[in-house]
Amino acid sequence: MSFPSIGEYNQTIISKNGRCLRELSEAVFVPVRTSPIKVYAFGSGANAVVFKANYHNRTYGFRCFLNNDSDRVTRAKSISKYLENVNASWKIDYRFLENEIIGKPIDRADAIAILQKLSGKTHRVITGVYLVNDTESSYFSETTLVHFHPLTLSQIEYYVDQYQPYDKAGAYGIQDWIGVVGIRGIEGDFYNVMGLPVSKLLGYLPTTNSMTTTK
Repeated sequence: MSFPSIGEYNQTIISKNGRCLRELSEAVFVPVRTSPIKVYAFGSGANAVVFKANYHNRTYGFRCFLNNDSDRVTRAKSISKYLENVNASWKIDYRFLENEIIGKPIDRADAIAILQKLSGKTHRVITGVYLVNDTESSYFSETTLVHFHPLTLSQIEYYVDQYQPYDKAGAYGIQDWIGVVGIRGIEGDFYNVMGLPVSKLLGYLPTTNSMTTTK
């Protein structure tokens, strides 16, 4: 597996198009300098380069890998786990989230494993909508950030056994019991997490000049 170079990362940020950083389309990257060309790399080492960006109203440092270092995932997990138990004024928000698409669980064990993976972390719910009629078509996507409280195994097992969320991506329904006890908050559209961003969808549908109310 080949990784982009620092120059390729930088060019992708400038052009907002390419094979790397494609999942960070909403991020606003901050350049180190702007002349003669924009340079975004704040620092680099043998294995990674760091970029600064504003993303969902917060400032982040994005560490992008330059080569296939097989131990980096293990190290990142260890750092994240250690910092969870550190309470100090100098501590920054550091979280390692494995980049994967989570679908619907195939059975009870899979549902429990998915919820354990989401427990205490933040994930994105992305819905894609495609509209078509006889003369035209359009499409859009909506993204919502969901922040989970840490969940105990007994909470997860109770939810899975009582609600059997096998038809739900991510193994949960935000409108269920787990949405009350397990979700710390969201950033974005609640109905998007339920399954369809209704408010945004209405903006793509034909409007009428009158509304009829029936009592």
